[in-house]
Amino acid sequence: MDSDNAEDSGQTDRLGMLSQELVRDVSEWVQLRVDLFGLEVARGVRARQGRLLAYGIAAVAAAAALLLLLAAASLGLGSLLGSMALGFLLVGAAVALAASGAYLVLRRNYDDEAQGNTEPGSGS
Repeated sequence: MDSDNAEDSGQTDRLGMLSQELVRDVSEWVQLRVDLFGLEVARGVRARQGRLLAYGIAAVAAAAALLLLLAAASLGLGSLLGSMALGFLLVGAAVALAASGAYLVLRRNYDDEAQGNTEPGSGS
């Protein structure tokens, strides 16, 4: 009978050790998963920062190009009309008109979205 108790005690001790190893392994696995998640988030943030920087550079270059094109158009129109001021005035008015039209179209689209209309032209 003592040998049965010794065997049971040995198996209990072994089961206890295996349980501790399992808990330790699961804890290590969870920590590794948390670390991996952190690395994936950091990689995503760096990728977004890179894209934003690229978009920013492209936007600045496009704005500079647009300003140069508008200046050239103003100078050309002013040369044709005989008055540089009139050329700049007409190009400025055209840009203001285009900006107003774009604003009205975008505002209408956003108003339609807010009202739940998703089809173009289904607004009031």
